Amino acid sequence: MDLAVQFEVGAEETLGIYGPSGVGKTSTLRMIAGLLEPDGGRIDFGDETWYAGRTLTPPAARGIGFVFQDYALFPNLTVAENLRYASPIADDPYQDELLESFQLLGLSDQLPGQLSGGQQQRVALARALAQQPRLLLLDEPLSALDGQLRSHLHHQLLRLRKHRSCPTILISHDEDELRKLADRILVLHEGKVVFSGSPEAYFKREGQLIGYVSELSTGPSGMRLTVRLGSDVFTVDWPAAAPLLEVGVAVHLTFSAAGIQIEKATS
Repeated sequence: MDLAVQFEVGAEETLGIYGPSGVGKTSTLRMIAGLLEPDGGRIDFGDETWYAGRTLTPPAARGIGFVFQDYALFPNLTVAENLRYASPIADDPYQDELLESFQLLGLSDQLPGQLSGGQQQRVALARALAQQPRLLLLDEPLSALDGQLRSHLHHQLLRLRKHRSCPTILISHDEDELRKLADRILVLHEGKVVFSGSPEAYFKREGQLIGYVSELSTGPSGMRLTVRLGSDVFTVDWPAAAPLLEVGVAVHLTFSAAGIQIEKATS
């Protein structure tokens, strides 16, 4: 599968990435973090160029907080020590705030091997935030938690974001989580972005609907359509090999967990 995605994230935006397994979601985050080198393209952060044909900024210099699916905690450090090691400020009171917010105060002296998967996941999230990152990458950060605790952490993340906001990219398979946390989502299918818009615009749709092309631009693998569907406006990619479209043309859109299928509407 060829991965070819193009997107921007606002300074205080949380961008969700949604789609089935194997479409390039985790690979996208790893490229941004500098842990996987792309074959081409570029990655910019503000005025900095991190990648442009070759790696220009090493991972450690990017200031990224990353919550991996396997947590990647330091096994020989306690919960509190994991946060302390990550923090740029010694004895930062923010560490205690994170321990309390993620219900970890009673576990601060425990080693990762003594914790459940859900507890380790909370430590990984708290550690990423303790870094006070310039960019936060979250790869299914709450997937190991039960519904009640997950809802509590949704609230805590939203609260913390008001005070210490940074651009965030969140991978999740949970529609409710994306509705609550993401300002905008990308839906990936076979390595391509097939939808960019609000979570509400995507998840409220069922079956096949008719939209109208309001703008055309060049995308990574063909045309990029801006489609108006009622009061919602979003973008989808239109393959180069597909029939040509013009502004004002009606299209059929079918929404599913696998992405969007789009075809020109027939009269």
